Amino acid sequence: MAAAPNNVTPSRDAMDRNLHGPGPAPPKQNRDKLNMDEPAIEPAEPEGPPRTPLAVTLSEGGLSRRIDGFDGERLLDALLRAKAAVMPLCNGRACCGGCRIRIEKSWRDRVTPSGRGERSVLRYIDDPHEDDRLSCQIALSAEVEGLVVRTLERQPAPAQAGADAEEINAGK
Repeated sequence: MAAAPNNVTPSRDAMDRNLHGPGPAPPKQNRDKLNMDEPAIEPAEPEGPPRTPLAVTLSEGGLSRRIDGFDGERLLDALLRAKAAVMPLCNGRACCGGCRIRIEKSWRDRVTPSGRGERSVLRYIDDPHEDDRLSCQIALSAEVEGLVVRTLERQPAPAQAGADAEEINAGK
């Protein structure tokens, strides 16, 4: 097939012939009814059994509320979904400390043990406490159903120490 000159835009039928080869083009009514705003395929359903919901009690600013997590996910994911006061700058890779939470003492031995990397990050955080953990390193499971955690007041990062707290919280 000869190429169209540079100043001529090929017709839609010509483009169909190029895409589908010789022979009839796809029916025009199907082609014209395409809705480009809809995804081409539906998202796949998760494989395996349905995820089991788990309750977590979150204490923020003196108020407690129940948030939902799911078996097998990180506590950080449940906190983010609930719009809790965590700021994971590293996207949950245990290197910034922005997802630090405090676990009630009674739960300390029931959650995922902290690894060397997490302990290293926690060592360099202001006002460390033995019950501090990074929520990105805690896996939710049936064993921690009812887990009680508390978010901590966030101090401005050293580079932002002179900035107004409202500007920091607003992301300015």
